[in-house]
Amino acid sequence: MKFDLEEKQPQTASAISCHKSFVRSIPLTPDEIACYRAVFRQYKFDKIYSPFEQVHNVDSNLIDRYLSRLADEYPQTNFTKIDELR
Repeated sequence: MKFDLEEKQPQTASAISCHKSFVRSIPLTPDEIACYRAVFRQYKFDKIYSPFEQVHNVDSNLIDRYLSRLADEYPQTNFTKIDELR
């Protein structure tokens, strides 16, 4: 997961992206997206910590909606606005 953070609120994400290579824009495959969903659905959380950011406005339900949308729109490597997932 990669998050685009609000400039004035560094722990608030405005958008989310998830793919294999951020530099080369390589999308996840449908099987990889399904695997991510299966893993994330095992846990309930109200914050997320990636290797890059600490995000306090993303929870397990939002991640599930995002991965569902990602599966429907495959292939997709652009950021998705958090407001579109609420």
